[in-house]
Amino acid sequence: MVSAININFVEIILGKLYALWIREFKVFLRERSRLVASIFTPLLWLFVIGSGFGSAVHSSTGVDYQTFIFPGIISMSIIFSSVFFGSYIIWDRKFDFLKSVMVAPVGRNTIFVGKTLGGMTTSLVEVVILLTVGAAIGIHFTALSLVQTIAIVLLLSFSLTSLGLIIGSYIEA
Repeated sequence: MVSAININFVEIILGKLYALWIREFKVFLRERSRLVASIFTPLLWLFVIGSGFGSAVHSSTGVDYQTFIFPGIISMSIIFSSVFFGSYIIWDRKFDFLKSVMVAPVGRNTIFVGKTLGGMTTSLVEVVILLTVGAAIGIHFTALSLVQTIAIVLLLSFSLTSLGLIIGSYIEA
C-alpha cells in the first residue's frame, strides 16, 4: 500500500516536471531566431577569430588554434545560453504565464527544476550542434571524451541555468 502511494506520488511529480520541461523546450524550438543567434556567435568566434588568430599563432605542440579554442567556445555558449535563459522568467512574468504556474498545484521546487531542465536541454542542443561542427572541421573525439563533455555540459548548464533563474526571479520588469 505504501509503495503504491509512493510510486503514484513520484509519477505525479515526474508528470509535472515533464510538463514544465516540454513547455520550455517547445518555446525554444518555436523561436528559431534564438537558436540561430545562439549558434551563430560561437561559429563566428570559431571561424573568424579562430582562423584569424590561428594564422598568426603557431603552437609548438602542433595543435591548431581552432582546436585549441574549441572547448572555450563550447563553454562560452553554455554560459550565455544558460544565464540568459533566466531572463525568460521575466517574459513569463510579463505575460502572466508565471502567475498561472504559481497558482497550479505544483511546488515551487518542481517549477524551478522543470524550468532548469528546459534550460539544460537548450544548452545541450546547442552543444550537440557545435560538436557536430567541430567534428566536421576535423576535431577528433573519442567515446570517452564525448561522454565527459556531455557530463560537464549537463552539470555546468544546470548550475548556470539555476543561477540565471535565481537572478531573473529578483529582477523587476
